[in-house]
Amino acid sequence: MVAAELGGAPSLAEWPSLFTNSLLRDLRAEPAELSPLTSREVRGAHYTRVRPTVAAPAPALVAYSAAVAESLSLSPAACESDEFLRFFSGTLPAELACWATVYGASFAGRYGGQRGDGRAISVGQVRGMEVQLKGAGRTPYSRRSDGRAVLRSSVREFLGQEAMAALGIPTTRSLCLVVTGEVPTLHCAHLCTCTAPRCTGLCTGLCTGLCTCHHTCAGRPAVLVHRRGRQERPQRARCGGHACRHELRPLRPA
Repeated sequence: MVAAELGGAPSLAEWPSLFTNSLLRDLRAEPAELSPLTSREVRGAHYTRVRPTVAAPAPALVAYSAAVAESLSLSPAACESDEFLRFFSGTLPAELACWATVYGASFAGRYGGQRGDGRAISVGQVRGMEVQLKGAGRTPYSRRSDGRAVLRSSVREFLGQEAMAALGIPTTRSLCLVVTGEVPTLHCAHLCTCTAPRCTGLCTGLCTGLCTCHHTCAGRPAVLVHRRGRQERPQRARCGGHACRHELRPLRPA
């Protein structure tokens, strides 16, 4: 019996026991023999099992949201512990399931190609939210980038989400910002910087685990038709079934 069942908040060691991870049960995983760190088109699967690959030689907590922590059943003491810092800098228990999902997008009425969690790795679903480490390293959906994040843009995202929540606008939320202690030299026009502190552990609790982008990718013809011409069970049906059972349950009439 964990502390939460006794009326208190769980410790970091106990916290994963609250995870439901319905997505892993309901949807289809990519075959384990394929490398989770190689950028590629993922077909016939909804997610890939992949673990963080960040190096955090000197992790430090920049900020955390007490309101988000409470919604995730985490106490202030847990958020200020060394265990919290290790967990959200990417050093996770070996038995913890981690994954990245594939999704797509449509542009001007046409399928715009595979997207996916290119730098976000999910570590659990708890109390209706999906918890991710953003900037945790490469996944098959990284499109040849390193899957990392810099502190500057992560701070903007953290503050923007807090402001939207304060205004009563539904949004994803960030639990914390954790810097890894690395200060690499970067040569990437997208980052527009020469040196920048790396940031992992921009932990986002998603209010809805699946979005329109997941259904868009699941319904693309390349997924629905088997290579040999046989019709495969539509991936979209699994996404829709999971959404109806878990994501849309609060909207059902009493």
